[in-house]
Order: sequence, then structure tokens, then C-alpha cells
Amino acid sequence: MTSPLRTRAAERARISLAAHPEIPLDHDDLTAAILARVPVEELAAIEGPLAHLEALHVDDLLLSEGCARGRDLALRAFERTYGADLDIAISKSPSLGLTKDEFRQVFREHVFVAPDEGRTPRIASYGARGPLRAWVRVAAARLVVDLSRKPDVPEPVPDDELTARLAGGGDAELDYLRHAYGEQVPSAFADALASLSARQRNLLRQRYLHALGSDRLATMYGVHRATMFAWLDEARAALVTGVRAAMQARLPGSELESVVAALGSRLDVSVRRLLESGLEPEKKPALPKKKG
Repeated sequence: MTSPLRTRAAERARISLAAHPEIPLDHDDLTAAILARVPVEELAAIEGPLAHLEALHVDDLLLSEGCARGRDLALRAFERTYGADLDIAISKSPSLGLTKDEFRQVFREHVFVAPDEGRTPRIASYGARGPLRAWVRVAAARLVVDLSRKPDVPEPVPDDELTARLAGGGDAELDYLRHAYGEQVPSAFADALASLSARQRNLLRQRYLHALGSDRLATMYGVHRATMFAWLDEARAALVTGVRAAMQARLPGSELESVVAALGSRLDVSVRRLLESGLEPEKKPALPKKKG
């Protein structure tokens, strides 16, 4: 026999899902999440749990549960709703040297990505007893404090180090170019990297220097994993195009054509393979060093 508590939880779940069809979540999952927020010690007395259940912010719980499960539409809704709150939080600590976009990425990783395998993301700890906005503001403030207390926050990896790693060896065809044309190859990579957009440079740095997977990057940027795959492919292709253009500016047209003809399509493959396997990744993304 269904208890009054479960019946009411299921009813509130239906109401919330109907009001927010843009957030895909199973009715049973939301019902279970609602019931999980009712203190177990009160289950013996029906009036206590029912009163507690009625006070829950179920619409906010729906959004938090969607984010905890990595649902793309929920992550986008979170960004639209609470992005300004994150901007305010970091604007109060300019000494950290983080831009608003950088802090949003750090916050997304902090609350939407499980800290360890087998554990749940921090957003799953939202108890729905108060507004989600209050939870977000507290989480953002605590994150700012945690970042400010780190005595050894690593320097961000500069573009010249990324260039050195991208053009630093480990591929026969690129080794040939480097030995044949000396410093023109590393400098061509530097020019190509500089020609990329800020997002493309950041993605290459995060993916290949810090070994962040596509799923994790998608969560950090609040986009679907398919979108992240497309962004990474665009960044790789733009880098290859930039290297070609930079080499063309350094070599006579006929000479470059002969080099490319000798390598054939292997040049594109070589750059892609170097990006994917020729780097020594770090375990965690670097954050700007605290100033002062």
C-alpha cells in the first residue's frame, strides 16, 4: 500500500516536471530525490515528514538533480539562472586573478564533476530546504575562500610552453621538418597558436596539457559532449591550418609544396597524433597564481 508521504512526493514531482519540461528527468528519480530529503527519523510520525516535504523547494531540486546527472539542458538552465551570482562572487576577489569565465569553469568542475570515482558531484548534496540560489552563493563564496588560501596555486601554463610541447618531437614527419628548417617549425606553431581564439587555446591547453577528458570539459563549459567533440576538432583543424599558413610565410611556395607533397596527408595526421599522444599531461588544470 502506498504511503501518504510517497503519494505526495510523487504528486509534487509531477507538478514540478510539468512546470519545467525543459529539464529532462525521470518522474521516479525526482520522487526518490524528494523522499531522500525527508529526515528518516521522522518517518514514524506522518505529520512531521509531510510538513517537511511540503517545505522543500522541489523546482530547485529538479534542476540540481538534472545537473548532478549531467543533463545538458539542466546545465544550461543553471548557467542562465545562476551565472550572474558566480560573477558577483569572483568580482569581490580580484586578487585571485581569475576572470568571470574562468571562475565559472572552475565552479562547474567543483560542483558538477564528482571529486573521485564512485562519489557523487557536490551539487547532489543540495538538500532543497532553502532556495538553490542560496546554496550556489554559499558554494561560490567557499570556493573563493579555498582558492585564496592555496599557498602554491600553480602558474597558468604559458602559450610558449604549449607551443614547445606541440612542436617538441615524438613524430617522424614533424622531426623531419624541424631538422630541415630549424626554429621555423616551433615558431610556426607559436604563430598558429596565437591565431586561435581564446577558447580554442584554452581547450588545447586543458585537453592536452592537463589531460582533461571530453566529458569533463563538456561539464566545465556547460555544453553537450557532442558539442565539445566538435569544438576540439575545430581547434585541432585551426591549429593545422595555422601551421600550414605560418610555414608558407617562411618558405618559398614551391619549396613548401614539395615538403607537403613529400609528407602528403601525413602532415595533418602527424599534428593530430602529436596533440593526442605527444604531451606529458598534468593531473589537474592550472589556476592563475594569487597576486600579492
